[in-house]
Amino acid sequence: MTKIIPHYYYYQLPESDRAVYDVLFEAFKRFEKKVDIGKMPHKNSIFRICEYISFDHPDLFWIDYYHVMPNITSERTIVEMPYYFEDEEIIPYLKRARAWRSTIVSGVDPKLPTAEKLRLIFDYFERRTTYGRESYKFSQTIIGPCRIDNEVSVCEGIAKSLKYLCDALDIPCIVLVGDVYFSSEKGLHAWNIVEIDGVCRHLDGVRFLTTSKMYGRLLGKYLMTDEEAKVITYGGNHKYNWNEDIIPKCV
Repeated sequence: MTKIIPHYYYYQLPESDRAVYDVLFEAFKRFEKKVDIGKMPHKNSIFRICEYISFDHPDLFWIDYYHVMPNITSERTIVEMPYYFEDEEIIPYLKRARAWRSTIVSGVDPKLPTAEKLRLIFDYFERRTTYGRESYKFSQTIIGPCRIDNEVSVCEGIAKSLKYLCDALDIPCIVLVGDVYFSSEKGLHAWNIVEIDGVCRHLDGVRFLTTSKMYGRLLGKYLMTDEEAKVITYGGNHKYNWNEDIIPKCV
């Protein structure tokens, strides 16, 4: 039985919030910036729903869910959603993202086992992408890694981009946001969980960026169980922490 189903985060919401997710999702696909969602009592629910849409659908890269503005009255809730890109920029970047994905996945034989498909796209991605922060519209979305000659992104953009590629090859994948402990300090981090032949594993696209470019190929064990993720070390003492209540087990 598949553990990572399509629209994974949608199904982590209660039924009432799923209805709002549906309305917002369709509105974002139409590039709407102001959406009437009826009566919605809690701002936190709206923030979570917009975040989940962004994780389930990284191809909706224009959504700036960090700055969603819900206007809640006793009768209605109007959600105003700022976009990362100007209206005239969205379609050209959308075409660029699709062309980038097509270039990568077209080199993958669809008859290959899932694990080999994943290794091929991960190897390609790691050798070409550079870690670095530019503006949020590039760093937090799939657009950073897919720009020509400037494939720069941070963890969230990298995780979303890997899911975008996995989706094209029918590799079950989700974006996961949690914490990474750097020695005694903790920082927010984004990575992925993928499912291969019914088995889930953590996949961190940031970990191998430097060594992959240095050696020209992907090196090391790049898939982790839950236990490995909690004690893994690379370039220091990095330990992962996440909300285990809603995330598939990687055992």
